[in-house]
Amino acid sequence: MKTTILIAEDHQLVRYSLELQLNNHPSFEVVAACATGEESLVYCDLLKPDIIFMDMNLPGINGVEATERIVKKWAEAKVIGLSMNHQTSYAKMMLAAGARGYLFKSTDAAQLIRAVEEVKNGKKYFCNEMKAQLANEMLVDETQPPGLHLLTPTEMDVASFIKEGFSSQQIADNMDKPVKTIQNYRQRILKKMKLRNTVGLINFMHRQYKEPDLIN
Repeated sequence: MKTTILIAEDHQLVRYSLELQLNNHPSFEVVAACATGEESLVYCDLLKPDIIFMDMNLPGINGVEATERIVKKWAEAKVIGLSMNHQTSYAKMMLAAGARGYLFKSTDAAQLIRAVEEVKNGKKYFCNEMKAQLANEMLVDETQPPGLHLLTPTEMDVASFIKEGFSSQQIADNMDKPVKTIQNYRQRILKKMKLRNTVGLINFMHRQYKEPDLIN
């Protein structure tokens, strides 16, 4: 039995190209192709395709929302996100919505076929370019102590000053910002790190950098 596929893509040339490449595979059959999120919901209800290729930026109901609705209604749905955007945040957005894979629209036929086979078998699949970007992000994150990646660069600067025992006024002078702004940063940092007070933050910072607590 062939693997049935639905394509939801609003660009006609891209849609036609995907349909052609997939139908050229002897084990695949594109059972429907559409251009809106609303249509994708209807076709999923009617046809229950094995694989759904979902463009993120569909008109009307976008691809992210359509994916959420499909997965919520049909838990076994296997959606592969499509986008021209190369930012990892877009891939993560689709995964959070319930997609099982992510491809750039420029992905070659070999990866397109591999994505269908992997996702149908219960695995997740990213095109090679996205895999490389996600791996690089993980390496960058690992250079920072756990938890500190939650902070923005400015918040990290403030936290570093706090670790060294600087007062809000001293930090404000060093960073050329109003004291009130620094105090707001302090509160945001504590909230993000789920810490009760500055003492907890100072000790947390020292532990993360493998230094003994300075305050008991």
